Amino acid sequence: MPLRTRVASSDATFITMKTSGDAKVFIVRGAIEAAITDMQIKLPQGTSIDWLFDGSDGIGHKLRQLIMNIVQGFVILLVKIALCRLYWLRSPAFFDSYHRPGHW
Repeated sequence: MPLRTRVASSDATFITMKTSGDAKVFIVRGAIEAAITDMQIKLPQGTSIDWLFDGSDGIGHKLRQLIMNIVQGFVILLVKIALCRLYWLRSPAFFDSYHRPGHW
């Protein structure tokens, strides 16, 4: 029994592309898009090739999210350092030892 699939009320065939671990997703996507463009010229009337799911969009989003997380972590670290320095400079132990008569 053949598997029949429909997308948007049209018969469809799914093609899955898997990359190797060292492949660059954006380069592979570009090559696939070029191949699809070449193939569409040769297809019969009424047949088309469309992207149903593009994994490169998710990877681009995750890279942007990673960069934002690194920036946020760096800002939190700077605020923490600034607060610790402020607390240390205002502590009584700092003033007592630094402003003691005869210190200089």
